[in-house]
Amino acid sequence: MPTDGSDDRLCLICQVDEANVRFKPCLHAIICSNCAPEFHRRGQGCSICRAAISEFEVGKWDQTFAKGPSDGLGDTEDAEPLLFDAVSGEGSDLSEDEQIALEFEEVFREVFRGLADTLDAEQLLFDAVSGEGPDLSEEEPIALAIGMSLNEVHRPPPPPPPPTLAMPPPQDPGLSPRCSNGHFLNTSHPSASSYIHYNCDSCHRPMRTLSGRTLHSCRGCDYDLCGECFTEEVRRLERRREQYRRNPNQLRSIPSWLGRGGGGGG
Repeated sequence: MPTDGSDDRLCLICQVDEANVRFKPCLHAIICSNCAPEFHRRGQGCSICRAAISEFEVGKWDQTFAKGPSDGLGDTEDAEPLLFDAVSGEGSDLSEDEQIALEFEEVFREVFRGLADTLDAEQLLFDAVSGEGPDLSEEEPIALAIGMSLNEVHRPPPPPPPPTLAMPPPQDPGLSPRCSNGHFLNTSHPSASSYIHYNCDSCHRPMRTLSGRTLHSCRGCDYDLCGECFTEEVRRLERRREQYRRNPNQLRSIPSWLGRGGGGGG
C-alpha cells in the first residue's frame, strides 16, 4: 500500500495493491504485480497511450525498480533508481518525454477514478487494451485524459450526400406544370437539358435542332416532347377525352407515344 495514505497509486484493476508495475517504453504505471500476468495475457498495449509494451518493470514507489524476467515479474540484482523519485528531484533526472508520460499518467488516474463510479474498472481497462470495447477515435483517449466528455470530442461533419439526378418536387404543386395524367412535368430548354441527344417522341426530330423551343419531359408517362408537339398532342388528347365523356361507348385511341412509353433515343 502507498506509504502516504493516498489512493493515487493504487492498482486500477484491483484498487487494493500498489501500482508497482511500469510499462516500457511509455513508463506508465497503473497496475500491481498481482494483476500484471492477466493484464499482459489479455492486453495489446498500454491502456493510457496505447503504446506497444516491450516489457514490465516491478518495484516500489519509495525504493527502486527491479528488472524482472521475461514476464516482467520478480526481483533481480539489477536495480535502478525509482523514476518517480527522479521527477521529484530525489533520483536520477528524467528526459522531457518521460516527465510528460508521468504527468499524463496522473491526469489519466484522475479521470479514471471519476469513471469508476459507473463503470467496471477492470473490464474498462481490459477492454481498452484488448480492443474488445467500443472503438475510439484518436481524439477520444486524449479527451478522456484531460477530463473531457466523449460528447465534447470534436468529430468532423459527415460528408454531404452525392448529387441526385432526380428532379426535386416543386415548392408549390398547385402552380407547377403537369401532364394530362397529373404527373409533374420537367420543362426546360433542350440546350440546357440532358435530353439534348434525344428525339421528340412524337415528331422524332432531334432535340438539338429545336433550339429556342421548350422541352417537356414526363417521368410518369415516360415521354419527351418538344413544345410544339406537346401542345398539339395535349389538345388532341383533351378533345378525345371530352368526346369520351359525352359518349362513353365511343373509345378513341390515345397518342402512340403515350401508349408505348419509353423516352426515345437519338
